[in-house]
Amino acid sequence: MTPLRWLYALFLRWSIWEAESYLRDCARDGLIHSLAISEFRRQIAADRVRLYALHKTTAARKAARTARRSWLRSLIGA
Repeated sequence: MTPLRWLYALFLRWSIWEAESYLRDCARDGLIHSLAISEFRRQIAADRVRLYALHKTTAARKAARTARRSWLRSLIGA
């Protein structure tokens, strides 16, 4: 994973953690039915999708890179 992708993944994890922490605090205080809470839940879901897509893209790139290396080695005969 490139440094920028790694940093973006770290930011997404932090964002999810902070939003979930806020929701737990709201639930503890009895504030569980508001539009802001619903928006936080939607944002958490969107960030999880972004994080999943980032990891999936990274895994696909890694697999493609490995396949290219294997193909090149087969051409060389190594």
